[in-house]
Amino acid sequence: MNNTLNVGIFANVDAGKTTLTEAICVEAGIKQVTGRVDKGTTIADNNQIEKEKGITITTTLLSFEKNGKLINILDTPGHYDFFPDVMRIISIIDVAILVIAVDSGVTPHTKRIIKSLRSNDVKIIIFINKCDRIDYLSMLSTIKNEIYKCDNQKDESKLVFIEGSALKNKNIATLFEMVVKEEVTRGQRVPDYFHGKVIKQEFDEMGACLTYIYIYEGKLQINDVLIKNKKKNKIKFLYLKVKDQLINAKAIDKGNIAIIKSYETHYSVGDEIKNYEVIGAKPTFIEGYRCKVKLKGCATKNQLYRALLEISIEEPNYQFEYDELLDEMSINLLGKTHEDVVRLHLFYKYGLDVAILENSNIKVRRIVDSKLLFVKVNQKGNKYAATMELKIEPQSNEDNLFISAVSKGYLRNSYQKAIEESIISFLSCGKNGYIYTHLKVTLTYAEYYSGVSTPGDYRRLAYEMIENLCETSKYYELSEYECFELLSVKNYSSILFNQVHLFKVEIVDLQNLTGDKIVIKGAVPKDFKRSFYLFLKDIMKDDFLYKKTKTKWLR
Repeated sequence: MNNTLNVGIFANVDAGKTTLTEAICVEAGIKQVTGRVDKGTTIADNNQIEKEKGITITTTLLSFEKNGKLINILDTPGHYDFFPDVMRIISIIDVAILVIAVDSGVTPHTKRIIKSLRSNDVKIIIFINKCDRIDYLSMLSTIKNEIYKCDNQKDESKLVFIEGSALKNKNIATLFEMVVKEEVTRGQRVPDYFHGKVIKQEFDEMGACLTYIYIYEGKLQINDVLIKNKKKNKIKFLYLKVKDQLINAKAIDKGNIAIIKSYETHYSVGDEIKNYEVIGAKPTFIEGYRCKVKLKGCATKNQLYRALLEISIEEPNYQFEYDELLDEMSINLLGKTHEDVVRLHLFYKYGLDVAILENSNIKVRRIVDSKLLFVKVNQKGNKYAATMELKIEPQSNEDNLFISAVSKGYLRNSYQKAIEESIISFLSCGKNGYIYTHLKVTLTYAEYYSGVSTPGDYRRLAYEMIENLCETSKYYELSEYECFELLSVKNYSSILFNQVHLFKVEIVDLQNLTGDKIVIKGAVPKDFKRSFYLFLKDIMKDDFLYKKTKTKWLR
């Protein structure tokens, strides 16, 4: 079908984007009943991690036919940690639905999305969500002014506002009709020319690689041959997605998203295909921080290597690296949510229990006093339908602890989970790159407002409250050290002890073994670990054994 409309749905996290996708799917006849994010019944957030965390982590493609058009709905992640995926989708859509929650307004991430949409000349339909709340009118003018302020083009023909509620089905029919009436303006197909782009890759349960190719020009057919690095790859399995189902196709025309299945990985996300020759275009990377990924269970390093290689094919922004010298594997991540998703993905899909370590750009604070904060609904400064009280107090254990003193019969488990995740997220990667340790946080009180409150209200209020508590408390800063045991020979001990100060190493114990062997116990600052290890390798060659025992934070 040549008459295809690609519609991207974008939002900041907790704006109600996936709920809106559900409402559109019901309106389109893809499903009969609107699912709920907090109950894990949505069609878009369909994998185990998305259901568990209640957020979208990969773009979902949903399609239906209307008015002689095939309409592709692309529900994108709302969290900034997954913005590389969002950028790829923006480059291929005809129209965007930008969801803004009336209670949270225009966030920095919302502005980032608008800027990207404008740079790609995409028409934007702004759906102001959660307008079932009685006080929403006071927020509308502020939201519109903020959008106009960050919209450099000031082109009102490409900016439309609709006020509604995805949860209460308010103005969904109006939004749906506006979308399906959008015209496809790609022009006539150029004969004997093909241009496409790889926008997504994923591995199914059988290990087959599904490659999503957006077709700018021409058409893709079964048995076509794509050439990459002089290697010919014949298309044996070709699909089009309609109503959440993969449909076998003989040919797929321009404007559509074709899906190729193969049991080898031939392509990379970001590859351009011109006249059936694949050009390895380098995707745009967003730099975050490098994290080591280490096994906790009994799996082999080879299994971890293969799993990390596979997930980096699905998302190139991970920039997977293997350091042969230190025998360490690392990936590029954008935040704590990103870390959690990778850890869960490796566990659920590959059966690997891993630790994600050494956030290299962070600084650590240890809170030394106790504080209590109570925020009530409708209180000045509180724009959320939530009331809660949080208490923080220092503890001897380095790991942070969250405790709820509120009954789950009084405040649902999904709401308490949202509070806990928000608090742990801030403590693990808070404002200005700081993390907090040795802290006990207790939810001492909360109120739920039936028909109005959402998990997002509690998530955002909890984040603001824990930020306030931590930023106004007394603390001192810590540095990260790696504790080690070094098995060596006594001949090297003198040069070692004369030089360790250059790497700020603290020696805490020395044990003489039988013969000429010694064991040195110490701690090295994380930033000096690699240079210290290379120093050991230089003076001792392979005549030593270095073993990490634990990581600790020192004042």
